Amino acid sequence: RPGLRPRCDMSLLDQKLYALAKSLEPTEEEKASQRRALEEVRSVLLRRWPGARLSVFGSVASGMQVTKSNDLDLTLELDDVADDDAAGKGRAVEEAAACLDEANEKEQAAKRKGASAKEEEGKAEGEEAGGKKKESVVLFDSILPLPRARVPVLKFRHVPTNTKVDVTINNRLALHNTR
Repeated sequence: RPGLRPRCDMSLLDQKLYALAKSLEPTEEEKASQRRALEEVRSVLLRRWPGARLSVFGSVASGMQVTKSNDLDLTLELDDVADDDAAGKGRAVEEAAACLDEANEKEQAAKRKGASAKEEEGKAEGEEAGGKKKESVVLFDSILPLPRARVPVLKFRHVPTNTKVDVTINNRLALHNTR
């Protein structure tokens, strides 16, 4: 009603809400991890499809992400796959999964090659000083292509940053809805 004053200090409420919003924002480290994951995924996929575009959509693109709870939603825009070609999108998802597997194999080969120098120094392959077993080094794991989903998608984790990633093909509606 006119003339009535609030019973609480609105500036205090404003401060508390601002502090809550700030506490939910991703840290700069999280944002840097997402950028690194994006660039490494882009590098792998654009090697196979040099003329393609890899675009971010969803909460990360819109700035609505919340700390420690976001995956990276990407769409690979391929000119040679029609927007209404579900089978073509499914094949592209499976091919993208193969590209990630190939990148892992190259990464492991590079690590083995680096480890061979240590072997020459008398260390056993696959072991560090002290006899501890080294973990397998891969860029991507939990690679799950879903080519027959309503929206074909490739789900995986970027291991170095622990970022979960979803890649769709020609998902223009998601891009439009993010804007």
